[in-house]
Amino acid sequence: YKIRLNPHKCVFCVGSGHLLGFVVSKDGIRLDPCKVQAIINLPPPSNLLQIQKLQGKANFLRRFIPNYAELAKGYTRLLKKEVPFVWDQVAQASFDALKDSLMKASLMYAPDYQRDFNLYLAAANTTITMVLVQEVDGIEHPIYYLSKNLNDTESKYSYVEKLALAAI
Repeated sequence: YKIRLNPHKCVFCVGSGHLLGFVVSKDGIRLDPCKVQAIINLPPPSNLLQIQKLQGKANFLRRFIPNYAELAKGYTRLLKKEVPFVWDQVAQASFDALKDSLMKASLMYAPDYQRDFNLYLAAANTTITMVLVQEVDGIEHPIYYLSKNLNDTESKYSYVEKLALAAI
């Protein structure tokens, strides 16, 4: 393939390393503590642009946060045009919950394609949530979290239809 490597940029025989904003090891992927600290140190947003920046940073890390869509709803509602920007207690509680979830974020295990995967789905009135796990030695390890806020039409779906939407 004629691949060339820059020896000054290569690291060999290490247990883990930083890659694209994550810490990658043989066991899986963790959040880079620097990325987490950057969000934890953020002051509460004071305008729409700051919420958009927060949303961009959080979206990059959302696969590590169970039920992220529901958790972030308190401040993401302020992104709607018809909602005036008022940073209230609901938005602050949501912002604090995001920070707390990032501090508690677990290792996303590397998938073993020789084992079965389990997909768990949940549906609420306005959100759907999924988690992909694999069982190793009787313990289920998360591989990926995914959640979504439902639009007005989707929120009228029956429970089974919401679960089907989550599975898609």
